[in-house]
Amino acid sequence: MHEKSIITLEYPKILAKVAKEAAFSASKELVMELVPTSDIDEARRRLAYTTEAYRLLDLNADASVRGAHDIRPLLARAAREGVLLPADLLQVLETTQSAIHVARVLEKLDPDDFPLLRQLGADMPQRPRIARRIEETISEEGEVLDTASPTLQKLRFDIRGANQRLHDRLRTLVNEFGNALQEHIITIRNDRYVVPVKAENRSQVRGIVHDQSASGATVYVEPMVVVELNNKLRQLQVEERQEIERILRVLSLEIGREADTLKVAVELLAEFDLHLAKARYGRMTRSTEPRLNNEGRIDLREARHPLLTSRAEDSGSVDADGAGRSAYSSRGSFRVSGL
Repeated sequence: MHEKSIITLEYPKILAKVAKEAAFSASKELVMELVPTSDIDEARRRLAYTTEAYRLLDLNADASVRGAHDIRPLLARAAREGVLLPADLLQVLETTQSAIHVARVLEKLDPDDFPLLRQLGADMPQRPRIARRIEETISEEGEVLDTASPTLQKLRFDIRGANQRLHDRLRTLVNEFGNALQEHIITIRNDRYVVPVKAENRSQVRGIVHDQSASGATVYVEPMVVVELNNKLRQLQVEERQEIERILRVLSLEIGREADTLKVAVELLAEFDLHLAKARYGRMTRSTEPRLNNEGRIDLREARHPLLTSRAEDSGSVDADGAGRSAYSSRGSFRVSGL
């Protein structure tokens, strides 16, 4: 089809509406890349997928890709031995879970009524081991779990103990320093626990000054008696970060080894969601499947441009046949959703 005809028929506007029915960016891109075809076999194939998706929606099945993401950039990074962050890993988890869910939903369909979608489900790679590894490592809030490794679990136990001892000692000091403090609180400066000392009372508190207020009235002092406790806590925190980095690197390498397979899963999820998006738009516009022929015959009954469905109800439909005859009608409409 000529580009001028595509623009005249407002085809890009139709694609934009279909794309709104898609669930994630990869499928939206597939929608926007659709171009009309003059190959009758390809047209029939596209229509067959849309019709099956239409039936699937009618079954009220859990027909969705749930929380799928286009993780292909993350997979490329992992394949290059880059480290994925916890938020990245949650996207991989949700996409992997989506692939497992879709494959199971499609597997249960009647092969006679849904041959194409059944095959798509059969082709869908499932990697439950990857999903399980991420679930065992990252919390729903995007934090690395204590149980991600025995080393991390011990480090966090030690950190909690060191933190408690440090705070107990500082609370005692706060009471001892009394009026020398601007406020009776414990705060943090330069990743060290300090107390706010009145500038004129600085000599009453032996320790290291880490900061001062904008007015100069307050200096933030790390008392000498807690320097070693602070050092111990900081060392444990450094070891914790190193262990977290190691855990993320190992898990990222595992994902990198499965990058090609997981990429296929993303592409098949996008294809499935494309068919669902077309079917949803078809339902919204009350579209029906045309009977195609390769004899050049055109017979449209009560046809209406799909964009008119969002306009006034009395927007007319048109009957037309291959001879070019047409008649205005204010009745229902016939639309094509094959895209």
